Amino acid sequence: MIAAFEDDVANGRGGLGNIITWAAGNGLDSDDDSNKDGYANARQTIAVTAITHQGEQSWYAEPGANILVAAHSDGSGEGITTTDIEGSTGYTNTDYTDNFGGTSSATPLASGVIALMLEANANLTWRDVQHILVHSSRVNDANDNSWGLNGAGHDVSHKYGFGAVDAGRAVALAENWTNVDPAMNITSGTRR
Repeated sequence: MIAAFEDDVANGRGGLGNIITWAAGNGLDSDDDSNKDGYANARQTIAVTAITHQGEQSWYAEPGANILVAAHSDGSGEGITTTDIEGSTGYTNTDYTDNFGGTSSATPLASGVIALMLEANANLTWRDVQHILVHSSRVNDANDNSWGLNGAGHDVSHKYGFGAVDAGRAVALAENWTNVDPAMNITSGTRR
């Protein structure tokens, strides 16, 4: 799968790279941690966690150093309304549900923001998208003690990554974004 991710970011979208989002995981109640998911941990992916409508960590949302952003989902009694599998084989007997949630609900919301960014600027690379999300996300749950300042001067949290996605800010940045330089691999030292 990692080889597929590498191919996606190298060759997708005419060399700009496909954007890969990944649900950070719903195992907090069993002490799971998103860092343990190799796919959520891949540098090619955007790991997304879930927050409540109040901007707090959803009761199931796994923490992790790999989390890039948070997006709204359920967790405080209110679910996300969405279409559902037709009839009784879905969440409800109707064709929609108002009780969808989890990081699998937060991740499509973040993907929607990314789609808006790409509509504003189709020349963004996969790395540009990650950079813009870092710069445009906002601190949610500001009183939570997990927030700290990283070496680049960004607020970051083990629970929330760089914070809640902000579609307006992300699109505004994307419109006039100057692409980042290609990634470099540098090695040093001696082999024995």
